[in-house]
Formats: sequence, structure tokens, C-alpha cells
Amino acid sequence: MSGTAGLPPEFVATLERLRNAAQALGTRSTATAQKAEEHAAAARRGDLGHEWQIVQQRIDLGQTTLGAVFDGSDTTPAARELRTLAQRNLGSLRATLQEQDEAAGPGDVPSPVAQARTLLSETQDHLQAVTDEIRRSLRR
Repeated sequence: MSGTAGLPPEFVATLERLRNAAQALGTRSTATAQKAEEHAAAARRGDLGHEWQIVQQRIDLGQTTLGAVFDGSDTTPAARELRTLAQRNLGSLRATLQEQDEAAGPGDVPSPVAQARTLLSETQDHLQAVTDEIRRSLRR
């Protein structure tokens, strides 16, 4: 790895892991952008409903953003309808996932929410370990 001559091997290994993690995030960002464009195309065609089509037209014209629609700063009727629909859908999804978690037995596959909680905890533990390793390497 260029630019790492003279650095402790543990630090170089940590830098390599961080570079790999950043590359993986970049790959995920590209996939997310592709999904967002597919969603926007479906909205433009009206496949997601009239409100989505109206909002997407306004996004394309630079009159609003998805952030504005869902944070409430876009107060147009179509944006309000999308927020109401999203709240309804998220409430229903949360209830379903909670029921699944409560009914899950020891051998059952955990719900996506439970999986996300586990992944978040593991990621936080890993980041703390990497941070600790960097600190130790810098003290040498």
C-alpha cells in the first residue's frame, strides 16, 4: 500500500480495512442511487399512484425534494397525501414486524428490524474495536 512505509503493520492493516469498508459503502451507494432512479421512473409513469406522479414532476422541476415531502416542509396536497400514506404503511409494517418478533421461536429467522438491531450492535462493536486499535497503534 503506497504511502504507508514506516507505519506499524497493525495500523496499515486497519487502514486497509477502512479503505475496504469505504469501497463497500461506495458500492452500496451506487446500488441505492440506481434503485432511487428506478423508483423515480416508476413515479413518472404513474405506476406508484397519482400523488407520486405529481410529486415526482415537482422534484424534476426543482420545486421540491423527497426530504421536503417527508419532513413536512412541502405542504402541497400531494405531499401531504404521501406523508399520510407513508405513516399508515410504516405503522402497519411496524406492527407486523413486532408481532413476528414476539411470535418468533429460538430457531426462527428474526425480523428485518431485529436483524438490523443486531447488525447495528455488531457494527458499533467493530467500530469501537477499530478505534481502540488505531489509538493503540498511535501510542507506540
